[in-house]
Amino acid sequence: MIEDSEKFVRQIFPITLYQIPIENNQSLKEKYVSKIQQSYNFCPTDAPSFWETNKLHTSYHTPDLNDLVFEKQFPEEMYLSHISKVFDRPWKGYISEYWFNCYQDGEFQGKHHHCGSSSIDNPSFSCIHFLQFDSKRHVSPIFYDPMESLKSSYINVKKWSSDFYVSPIVNEGDLLVFPSYLEHSVRESYPTPNYPRITFSFNLKILEY
Repeated sequence: MIEDSEKFVRQIFPITLYQIPIENNQSLKEKYVSKIQQSYNFCPTDAPSFWETNKLHTSYHTPDLNDLVFEKQFPEEMYLSHISKVFDRPWKGYISEYWFNCYQDGEFQGKHHHCGSSSIDNPSFSCIHFLQFDSKRHVSPIFYDPMESLKSSYINVKKWSSDFYVSPIVNEGDLLVFPSYLEHSVRESYPTPNYPRITFSFNLKILEY
């Protein structure tokens, strides 16, 4: 009877996470990593005050630092061509904002989402590209079930109840694409000054689909 119970299970309302390998990741590393590491040492930038973190080095809302690293040539078309692989029909959109994050001294980032106060300005998807990442030394992001507070109030069959958080296995060069409302965080890890965890993050606005 217990074995037969599986035939009654129906998973509903899934949240889709896209994981796309970036083929030219090595050339992107050669182009950007040294600039980001230099900016870590010579242009220390604290994360915005509303971020729950310690001393994360980021170019979020820092145009001068973005210009220093990307030289006003963020590879938008390359990312859009990769993201097109997951769409099943023609679409139009653009990257509304982008920034890098550099973790090398045990930095972390608390739970957050990428939605703004206005639905008009909200992005459709948010993206994380793991430009430099060692799965043995660095940590993957954690994604949280947006229905956690409601689900925790109800009794469910343990075998069928879903976890309230997921930390996907990622590799260097992977691009994660997820709904912007999905909360996520980055745990504190051991210092890795010789090989920092470097990610590019950006928000994607869909105009037509």
